[in-house]
Amino acid sequence: MRRRVTKITSNSSPTIYVGYSPKNWRLSLSYTRRINRPSFSQLNPFRYYIDPTSSITGNPDINPAYTNSIAFVAGYKSYFNISAIYSHTSNLVSQIPNFDAVTGDKTFYWGNYGSQTVAGGVLSIMEYPLVKNLFYFSLNSLFASLENCTAENIEDLYEKESSFFMTHYFTLTTLLPRNWKVEFVGYYMNGARSGGMKVDNICNFYAGVKKELMDDDANPTVAICTNEFYTTMLSIANNEFTSDVKNFVSQEGQVGRWLGILWIPTSILNLANAKYYDNTGSLQTVDFDKVEFVMYDADAFSILGNVTDNGLYDGHPAF
Repeated sequence: MRRRVTKITSNSSPTIYVGYSPKNWRLSLSYTRRINRPSFSQLNPFRYYIDPTSSITGNPDINPAYTNSIAFVAGYKSYFNISAIYSHTSNLVSQIPNFDAVTGDKTFYWGNYGSQTVAGGVLSIMEYPLVKNLFYFSLNSLFASLENCTAENIEDLYEKESSFFMTHYFTLTTLLPRNWKVEFVGYYMNGARSGGMKVDNICNFYAGVKKELMDDDANPTVAICTNEFYTTMLSIANNEFTSDVKNFVSQEGQVGRWLGILWIPTSILNLANAKYYDNTGSLQTVDFDKVEFVMYDADAFSILGNVTDNGLYDGHPAF
């Protein structure tokens, strides 16, 4: 049976901003009102199965969410920012869990959970040179009071819950010769409730060695990678990973952005090797046993159909 749903909304989204910049300081006060309309996947009533007993389904009756925010930001030089924030969201769009005790089926359906209020502060430190040209430190910390209030039509239950919420993300970078660097990264988020979902504590720490892969004039924006590398990248990126806007892709979580790069998992790297043209125009062969990802400039190399037949001639190799 087909069901046609038509909704027409007309709303304003004003932004008011006042700023003042005395010597070495940046001060600003802003107010914004934002309309967060549900995506196609959230409206689509089609059931998507995560596993045999767990599924996600959309809801064509979802209404847009409205967020009113006020922020005061004080920044010192280019390194330090401290913010006081307040926001209130009505008609919060959230996944609402439902568990069938008889069958054991778990269903997460999208709906207007109720309202959410956040009040707190943010401290940001951007690449502060602990030791110039050697050690750089970055930090982003959020401390906030989080209040969720369910809508009265959610399971005939009106409930208000308040909790303390905080997240901390830091990086310590050590610069080495020849564009190499060592990076220590840590992330922590305490457990809190957001809409109909309860998030447990999350804590990640890792270290890695990095090297610049391109010249200053190169601009890689897309990376294709093996499925194994994609899984590892997701575990490292955590909440920094954002799904692509294409709903049919984001629903399966197979494409998304991290560090400004669009990551695409593909089986093409399971081939034994591939050919490409280097910056001199010479045909080269690369062994894929040693390749986990390939980065390229989407503007210069916009269609990646067959790696064997495509080359890049703008002065940079395709791999």
